[in-house]
Amino acid sequence: MDLGNAARNCLVIVETASVANPYDAYMNTCAGDNEALQAGVSIYRDPSTGELVELDDPIEIYLTQSQLQSLPIETGAVHVAGWSGQWLIHYPMPVHSDAAAHTLTTTVLGVPVEVRVTPVEFRWDYGHDVEPLVTSVAGAAYPDHVVEAAWTTAGEGRTVTATTQWQGEFRVQGFDTWLPVNGTASTTTVSDPVEVIEAPARLVPNP
Repeated sequence: MDLGNAARNCLVIVETASVANPYDAYMNTCAGDNEALQAGVSIYRDPSTGELVELDDPIEIYLTQSQLQSLPIETGAVHVAGWSGQWLIHYPMPVHSDAAAHTLTTTVLGVPVEVRVTPVEFRWDYGHDVEPLVTSVAGAAYPDHVVEAAWTTAGEGRTVTATTQWQGEFRVQGFDTWLPVNGTASTTTVSDPVEVIEAPARLVPNP
C-alpha cells in the first residue's frame, strides 16, 4: 500500500484485516484540510447475520459533521417545575433535560457503522429578557436542581428552550476502536408551557 501524501499529513497506523484476523484495520488520524478521521476498512460484521464480511479492497470510512447532524439523535425532553402549570414571578424555576449519551447505527458506503453521541453543552433560553444560561450538565429535578432562572414579568405560555451540542464518535461494526467526529451536532427541545403569575398581596390585621 502506497501511503504517499497521506503519511505527510496524517499519523497512519497500517495493519491488515481478514476473516482469520478480524480486529485489525488501518486508521488515519488526519489533520489540516481533512474533515474527519478516517478508518481504512477491509472487513466488517454484518449486523443482520453476525457474520464477518471481507472486502476485496479496503475503503475509507469517515463521518462528517453534516452526517452527524443528519442522524436521528434522541434529544430527550425538557422538564420545568411548576404547580398545575403555574410559576411565581421573580422566583427561580428549575429546569432539566433527559438528554443522555446513546448509540445510533447507520451505513457509510454500504458498511454498517455505530455512532455514539454524548451531550456536552446545554443552552437554556427562558426568553422574555432573561439572559440564557450555558452549562455542561443536563440539570436535575427539584430539589437536586442545578439550573434555574427567574422571569421578571408575568405572562402565559412561557417555555424554556434547550439547545444541546452533541459530540460524536464512530466505529465500524465488529471493531472496538471509536474515532471522534470533528465538530458537533445541535438539537433544540422546548418545554411544556407554564403561566408566570404574580403572588396576590393580602392585608392582615396586626397580631
